[in-house]
Amino acid sequence: MERLKKDLNAMIAHCAGLPPNPTQEQLVNMTTKMAAGLESDSVSLPVRIKEIISDGFSEMGWDYTRKRILPGASSKVNFNGLVSSLQLILAEVENWSPTVLPTDEELASLSVACNKLWELDVNRLVPGKDYEIYLQRGKKMYDTEDAASKPLFTFVDEKALLRPTYAAFIALLDNYIAATGQSEVVTEEEKKENMQFLNLIMDTAVMQYVHQYLLAAKKTKAVSRDQFIRELNDLWFGLYSRKVKNDSSGFEHVFTGEITEKNGKAEVVGMHNWIQLYMEEKKNKLDYRGYIKPKRRGLSNALPSELEQLVTIQFIWNGELKPVSSTLVGTSPEFEMALYTLCFYHDETAENEVVLGPYRVMITCHVWNSAGKKYIATSFPSEIPLDEDEAATKIQSQMKMKTAKKEVDNKRRG
Repeated sequence: MERLKKDLNAMIAHCAGLPPNPTQEQLVNMTTKMAAGLESDSVSLPVRIKEIISDGFSEMGWDYTRKRILPGASSKVNFNGLVSSLQLILAEVENWSPTVLPTDEELASLSVACNKLWELDVNRLVPGKDYEIYLQRGKKMYDTEDAASKPLFTFVDEKALLRPTYAAFIALLDNYIAATGQSEVVTEEEKKENMQFLNLIMDTAVMQYVHQYLLAAKKTKAVSRDQFIRELNDLWFGLYSRKVKNDSSGFEHVFTGEITEKNGKAEVVGMHNWIQLYMEEKKNKLDYRGYIKPKRRGLSNALPSELEQLVTIQFIWNGELKPVSSTLVGTSPEFEMALYTLCFYHDETAENEVVLGPYRVMITCHVWNSAGKKYIATSFPSEIPLDEDEAATKIQSQMKMKTAKKEVDNKRRG
């Protein structure tokens, strides 16, 4: 949303410095370019925002969807109309307020509710603008060879990471010892950082929606905001014992990652957050080894894979390999907290199939019971496997491609 507002203001300022009487051709080119820019900014924003943009352009006689002048509206397409449309769009975007009360349909379906969270995540970063990733070569999950000579992240707008919830989240990432088996000591300063983060995310629509959803579904008795923050603090930051007393927490496992020992061998567990991946890669503590080829894509095959916001990757962290790790990319800290909290309360030991915008996702949750309390043991996204029909369609498509390639090769030889 911040990117959209920034670009709208820049477009209005740009128009103010132009001659007021462009030719029709110049005006059409200008409108086309600006509309394309706003379309890119709003690709992952709520449907209502896209409607506001479309309606704004309609006011000046421009068909935002078909990228042309509306039939019979040539007289309305003028320079002043363009400026007025941009100003109208900006005003409505700034006045837009998301609905945080769940509908009956959302209460009846976790998937619909999770998709609503995706719509409400107005703080999500825009791929290709706020950040860029470089997936490089794909691989199978059992392949351990390095399929990526370059880092995963080629660019992240550091200004975006200064947004309040992002900055508060990043402040928490250095509060933990990576190795399990070593007790965590939480300082007063770290407790303040935890509460600062929780208070900030509770100012967002995604977390307010989750609170109202859980109340309506009778999944929580925390009626007030302060009560719910205390509940979240216990759920995410409460310490429990994986190997020794107080050596882990839900937040540490899910977001910062841990190194544990299994069958005499060290392994990376958790660490399902893109910001932590970026921060560790920037410090040369993480070596990206390539991405696991997806069975299906969320976006159109015509778009670059680097624009995908759900990826499965392989990496080495602090010298230890994680062969498979799924993560959302570009999503806000509050969105991920909201998503995993909602799914955990819905079913604390389940694999939940949900829709997040263009993605079909499995959210896996596990509970950790300790001293009569429940904590988040893990929660993470992953790609949903193909069903029988999808698998058959994919095989048929691959066979057709091989047949077509063979025919082309034969013609060349002939």
